[in-house]
Amino acid sequence: MKYFYLLFLLVFPFLTFSQSTTEPRTVVTSSKTYGYVGGVRLDKLDAHYAEFENWGSHGLTFDYGQQRKNRKDLVVTDEKGMPLWFNVPNKSFLLNFLHYNKWHLTATNSSLLQKIND
Repeated sequence: MKYFYLLFLLVFPFLTFSQSTTEPRTVVTSSKTYGYVGGVRLDKLDAHYAEFENWGSHGLTFDYGQQRKNRKDLVVTDEKGMPLWFNVPNKSFLLNFLHYNKWHLTATNSSLLQKIND
């Protein structure tokens, strides 16, 4: 019985830590990356205003008033539909990403965005 407990104590941690609960995602390494919502590139959206929010482990959400079934429809993805993950400690990277995608903040300390006219 002692051997069973020893084996259990050695094997159980490997089984519990080997299971990944996070969804696959694309890590953004350059702010010059195009983002997509609902399969449409952010700079091609037919909208003038939008809101963004960091939705924890799911990634960045981008709401411009589009029809949606659930909140996952708002997640910013790459061209293949994989959620983008911004693994950077500062907001300037995110602001540069949004500017590259033709959006900018309308006010300080706000999540409201306005599209940049070409």
